[in-house]
Amino acid sequence: MDIVGTLKNAYRVAPGMDPRAPCLHGQVYGDTKGRFRDGTWITTSTIMSEEGNEFRTRFSAYRVVSWADDKVAA
Repeated sequence: MDIVGTLKNAYRVAPGMDPRAPCLHGQVYGDTKGRFRDGTWITTSTIMSEEGNEFRTRFSAYRVVSWADDKVAA
């Protein structure tokens, strides 16, 4: 699956906090599927796998380019 966008100011959403969790929340840029404008805050679908800063979700794949400073990864 190809990367469909990048996430900035991202953080992990822990299980129990959202029905899609574990997932990511952040600002999306460069959405190749044309769903979101640059800078839109999104919550991804469930993370299925990750390698470094690349995350495969149920429906897409994202690269995290920056993490939110005030959020703790779960």
